[in-house]
Amino acid sequence: ELPAVGAGSPTPRLLDAQLVSGDASPSLTKIRRISIGRNSLGEAILRWTLDDRTNATETCIVVATFNGVTAPLGAVAARPGVSQYEFADRVLNAYVGKKTYRIVSVYYDGTVSMGDKHVSITKNASISLGALKWE
Repeated sequence: ELPAVGAGSPTPRLLDAQLVSGDASPSLTKIRRISIGRNSLGEAILRWTLDDRTNATETCIVVATFNGVTAPLGAVAARPGVSQYEFADRVLNAYVGKKTYRIVSVYYDGTVSMGDKHVSITKNASISLGALKWE
């Protein structure tokens, strides 16, 4: 069992987590909306709305699929009373091609739920056309 994160925090139980499909989580939390865009640096920015009235969600894990490989990119801690979240992809951002993102919810009771909503973004060039100087 992992040590507690902070005073009064429940002990994380990710090692014995169970995957539940879609909306089958006992907490009935949902990713209501997910969108993607780019910031001024050209990084993919994911934004989502988490509906978690019971505050059962501990963490949102951002999972990406690129070139047939699916892996976690990072995590955003869920906070009571907060529904809007954002994540900047600084891992796959440099690579040309299509990336598809999903949000996985990790709950305090040890269950894990991957929602059915996803977004995709494609990078067509490794150098922005604005960086090229034409004479």
